[in-house]
Amino acid sequence: MRALRYLSLAGNAIAFLPGWIGELAGLVELRLQDNRIALLPSELGALGELRALHLRGNRIAALPGGALGALAALRHLDVRGNGLRSLPAELAALPRLRVLDARANRLTALPDELADAPALEKLDLRWNDLRSLPAAARALEARGCFVMW
Repeated sequence: MRALRYLSLAGNAIAFLPGWIGELAGLVELRLQDNRIALLPSELGALGELRALHLRGNRIAALPGGALGALAALRHLDVRGNGLRSLPAELAALPRLRVLDARANRLTALPDELADAPALEKLDLRWNDLRSLPAAARALEARGCFVMW
């Protein structure tokens, strides 16, 4: 299934994402929004061509930093509407990440490393538990990133 480039499993009440998802090496876009996924497999990091990952509306409490940090082609990450309390610092190392939608979670802070995300243009932090704009978000804003909170 190396030729598969787009996969949408949105709105299917999926609770478990199998490890073989990492074998779909040609995926460019993966839509898993509005399911019941609580954990992401580490094999997700094998999707080296992935440009867009849509995870909104699941039950994810923590993102696997190592797996996501390996997605060098990733441009768009949508994790809104989960139970996230933090974001992994590894996101800052993604060279092409332009959009990070983390609204409607339980974030209280951001990793300082996120200020170094080289290509980030839009960061959405609305509807979280942030009491003030984190330093990383202020630094991103200062260099031209559009930050909503």
